[in-house]
Amino acid sequence: MINLVRRIISGHPEWTSNLNAPLSVMKMSTPTSGRSLDKGKVLLFVFEPGLKVPTWCVKTTRSYDEAELIRRNYRNLSLLRAGVDNSALSDLFAKPLFLYDNKETIFCIESVCRGQIPSVNQGVLDLVLNAYEDWQVHLLSNSNSNKLWLVEDLRSLIKDTVSSFNHEDMETKKIIEYYDTLLKGDNVMLPALTQHGDLTPNNVLLSGDHVSIIDYDFIGISTLPGYDIFNFILKFHCYDVSFRAICERYLRRYFEKIGVKIVSLDVLFFAYYILEIKRKDCNIYKKSFEELIAGFNSLMIK
Repeated sequence: MINLVRRIISGHPEWTSNLNAPLSVMKMSTPTSGRSLDKGKVLLFVFEPGLKVPTWCVKTTRSYDEAELIRRNYRNLSLLRAGVDNSALSDLFAKPLFLYDNKETIFCIESVCRGQIPSVNQGVLDLVLNAYEDWQVHLLSNSNSNKLWLVEDLRSLIKDTVSSFNHEDMETKKIIEYYDTLLKGDNVMLPALTQHGDLTPNNVLLSGDHVSIIDYDFIGISTLPGYDIFNFILKFHCYDVSFRAICERYLRRYFEKIGVKIVSLDVLFFAYYILEIKRKDCNIYKKSFEELIAGFNSLMIK
């Protein structure tokens, strides 16, 4: 496959002006692939002659049975790029360059975002979320959609998500009743905005003050605005006030930028919490109503 990758890159001189010597390749498995010998992504970093930083990232899988991972990643990245090309945000994401799929082997070629995974500190939090918010404002200003998240939409989201946990109807009913106690009369009206879905410190690269966001497997998992910010702060683990206080600070700033006024964020916190545990927690099917609510309350009083 490596020789095929080299031939494809060499056949696209518009990608580079430096193809006079053999390309070098470094292989790396993703953390997921370590859980099973035949699952997960494999990354190949391709270096131009004489360069110490890779120019291209090739994503493939250990088994063709996992091919949809690559298709989804490439499709998601293509949608992201379509929304930022020819704008000041064009370097926020990688560029999708090529998808190869002969029904036996699959891989995609992307540009490599510059920078390194940052150390965790307050300055990084500000820098990353400012860049992210600029993207969300750009999406909103260029959107033709009239889709809004209303109170009933949030209730349906939570009900459908919790129902997918295979809970008994009574457990689901208790969770919806708990949700209703959080409403406090809010008339929620939020624009639907594509979320990255896995915005964590490990999926951000910094080069000076330039921010890039990588890993596109979960793009569009939700269009509920604020989910990414909640998730990023949840994984950040570096703030001198409570988790709730830091979320309040950044989410209110974010909502102000996208023109939304929210009296209480509690109902959104709960929706974000339910979405995130479904995405990441493989033991969620074993959790009772009491455990779910206790986990949420524990998080929000940190």
